[in-house]
Amino acid sequence: MAVQNNPHAASVTKAIFELGRHFAPPAYWMRVQATLYLDSENAPDPDFVIAPGPITTEVDAVIRPLLVIEVSDSTLLYDQVVKGSLYAAHGVEDYWIINVNDRQLEVYREPVKDPSRRHRWRFRSRTMLRPPGDVVPLAKTDARINLVELFG
Repeated sequence: MAVQNNPHAASVTKAIFELGRHFAPPAYWMRVQATLYLDSENAPDPDFVIAPGPITTEVDAVIRPLLVIEVSDSTLLYDQVVKGSLYAAHGVEDYWIINVNDRQLEVYREPVKDPSRRHRWRFRSRTMLRPPGDVVPLAKTDARINLVELFG
């Protein structure tokens, strides 16, 4: 895992507050910088995983991600290509990258097979969003995540 610099840490902190307004327990579990066990060979540490609640301490709990978010400054290409392929291969329907350097949110949806990718999957849909504005997560269509709050 890359060393986190201050812009990365600040973005994570801003996202905690904005996402927390919409994804609160017990209905949701917002996991922050926690390992996501996808299979026996893949266990990335995304910055955020939104999963159905309630929060559990069970050792063998299976986490079903509704939304995965990476905060990216120095690892952007890796997050876009390698992690994107990994998350698509494991059925993540909504994958976001908070692109710190370009001050934009990259929203990836619609996983499709692609033999040319590392994990043989990719996302068909890629949308770039900049503040002001908001984004609606697939897992909670009545939520509006404010981009000014993420990047302001």
